[in-house]
Amino acid sequence: MAMHYVGFGSYSVFFEFTDTTKKNICYQTNKNINALHFLNVLLKYPIIRRYFYTNNKVIERIGILPSFKAAHLVLGTVDSCDIDNLNEPLMIQCHKSTYVIFEGWKYRATKSFDKNSSEIKRLLTPKGKYLKNIDSLMQKCNENGKIIVGIHIRQGDYKTHLNGRFYYELSTYYSKMNDCLKLFPDKKIVFLICSDQLLKKNEFLDFNVQLANGQIIEDLYSLSKCNYILGAPSTYSAWASFYGNVPLYHIVHSQKEIKMSDFVIFTQKEFVEYNDIYKQ
Repeated sequence: MAMHYVGFGSYSVFFEFTDTTKKNICYQTNKNINALHFLNVLLKYPIIRRYFYTNNKVIERIGILPSFKAAHLVLGTVDSCDIDNLNEPLMIQCHKSTYVIFEGWKYRATKSFDKNSSEIKRLLTPKGKYLKNIDSLMQKCNENGKIIVGIHIRQGDYKTHLNGRFYYELSTYYSKMNDCLKLFPDKKIVFLICSDQLLKKNEFLDFNVQLANGQIIEDLYSLSKCNYILGAPSTYSAWASFYGNVPLYHIVHSQKEIKMSDFVIFTQKEFVEYNDIYKQ
C-alpha cells in the first residue's frame, strides 16, 4: 500500500525521500517508484472514490477507479482516525486499496508511531544543504552559551487563530525567558529566537540571544538541536521536540511560572494529548 498525506505536499521538497520534483523516489530498495507522482495526479481529477468521515458517519463519493485501486480518506475538522486500527470507519474502506490518500488533521498511529520513530526521523531528515546551515547556526549558539533554549515565537497567524488565544506579545516571551534564567542560575544560557516575524537582536537587549536563519525548515530543525524549547502551543515546536528528543514547554497559561517538571519530550502520547490544551 502506498500512502500520501495531502497536507504535506508543500514541505516535500525539503526532504530527499519526499521530493516529488525528482523523477524517482527510492525507499530502502533499489526499485524506483513514482507512487507520489501518481497520487498527486489522481488528486487533480474526480476519479478516486472519496470517503468523508464526520459525526460518526462515512459519506462516499463514487469515483471512476474501484476502491481496491485507490481510496481518498477525508476527516472532518473535529474527527480523528487511528490508522493502526483497521476497524476504524475510515480504515475499513481502504483495507485492500493499493493507493491511499489521507486528508485531514487528526490522523493517529497509536501503535506504530513510537515503534517506528527512528525510521520516521531518518526519512524526514532535511536535505544536506539545510543541515549545513543548521550546523553553522548551532555552532554559533554553542560558542555563546552552555545551554541553548529555543524560543518559538509564533505571531503571524496566531493573531486570529482561536481568536488570538495563543498570540503573545514579546513581553510574555521575555517573562518566560527570565523563568529559564532562574532554572539555570549558574549556567550561561543562549536563547535561539525562531519566529514567523522579522525580529532584531535589539528587541532582546536583556538576554543573550542568537537569531535563527528565518528559513522554515532550518528553524524547525535548529530547534530540534536545542537543549530546551519553549513557545506557544504548536505542532511546529512539538515536531522539533520529537525529532531531537528535546524537552518542550508550551505556553498555555501566560502567567504561570515555568518549572523543570513542565518540560516534556513529545512522543505519540503527547501528540494525541496535544488537542487537550484547547479544552483548558
